[in-house]
Amino acid sequence: MSNIRDYFDIRELVSREVYNKEGENAWRFFDPRLIELMLFIREEFNKSIYVNGWFFGKAFSQRGLRENTGSVVKKKTLEGKLYLSAHVFGQALDFDIKGMSAAEVRDRLVDMADRLPHPIRLEANVNWVHLDVAVKEGQGKVYVFNA
Repeated sequence: MSNIRDYFDIRELVSREVYNKEGENAWRFFDPRLIELMLFIREEFNKSIYVNGWFFGKAFSQRGLRENTGSVVKKKTLEGKLYLSAHVFGQALDFDIKGMSAAEVRDRLVDMADRLPHPIRLEANVNWVHLDVAVKEGQGKVYVFNA
């Protein structure tokens, strides 16, 4: 059986600040359901998944775990807005899958709902895949929402 670490480096899932403070221990901040889903998706699609690329000198640092000093959360805090995104709780990732559009990934996840190890939420009408496990009672196995 594969391990999530066979496919992902923790630096892909957290910001530089979190990695510098926690290193490999940052895995502990993620909901086990999300980790199991990402492993399932990686093996089912058999394609590379791209979350954050800051450690490669590429784009994105806030598509995984979002901490209070990161730009997205900090902005909301300074505006006096409550920010309870699943990203803050280690329950969400934004990602791309190599060679597929976000719509194709979402459609495939909806089609395979009965095989997913846990219920998920997917954000519609964005050019990336937002997946989270913050599913409310009655939302079903795959709940597609508009932010």
